[in-house]
Amino acid sequence: MAAPLRAIRAAELREHTSRASLWLVLNGRVYDVTAFQFEHPGGKRVLLEHAGSDATHAFVSLHSPKAYAMLDQFCVGVFAPDEPEFDATRARATAETRAPPADGGDGVAGANVARAGA
Repeated sequence: MAAPLRAIRAAELREHTSRASLWLVLNGRVYDVTAFQFEHPGGKRVLLEHAGSDATHAFVSLHSPKAYAMLDQFCVGVFAPDEPEFDATRARATAETRAPPADGGDGVAGANVARAGA
């Protein structure tokens, strides 16, 4: 059984908005893509544009299931909206919905997406 992911609040996420430390949120999970920015097929600029924020919409509209398969190696935690009653169990359930649909669709319809500040 994998260790539970740590909760990362918006304030911490906003500390990682540069080429030196580049984090973003995808479907409720936080990813450190600092090392990947130089390999990203779309270039590092687009990653920097979404650094420190929720990039879910941009990601699901452009990426294939192959891209989803690469995500786990970059995951550093689960996004925890700045709510005093944050429920880690609910966040884990939201994060587990990140996989693309089995039919190879774009993953947008019916997606359970955590939004920053929502």
